[in-house]
Amino acid sequence: MEIHAPHHPILSLKQAAVHLCIVTAGILIALSFEGVRESWRHRELVKETREHLRKEMRADQDALRGVLKTPDRTETVYSHAIDALGAPASLARRPGEAEEILGAGPSGLRSGPAPAWLS
Repeated sequence: MEIHAPHHPILSLKQAAVHLCIVTAGILIALSFEGVRESWRHRELVKETREHLRKEMRADQDALRGVLKTPDRTETVYSHAIDALGAPASLARRPGEAEEILGAGPSGLRSGPAPAWLS
């Protein structure tokens, strides 16, 4: 924003007050236009954000509907994990069966073959 000085010298207090009022009015007008522009920009951002959220919610709903339409597939995918985690070691039919199902090592954590230093 540029503010220009008067082209002729100010000779009276009345001229100074008029010039000051003109400059103040110009600054207020410029600031109000800037506020309107920013308000418009924020409204556009809100509109865009709402649109993206609606699209994302629709996609999530469609994905959820797809999962709910195929409960057998979902159930078979997780049934082994549910069975393995649902059977505590006290219900194992033979010693070590729970560890075989869960793939647990000596520390009770899932692991591959025992490391050489444990042998």
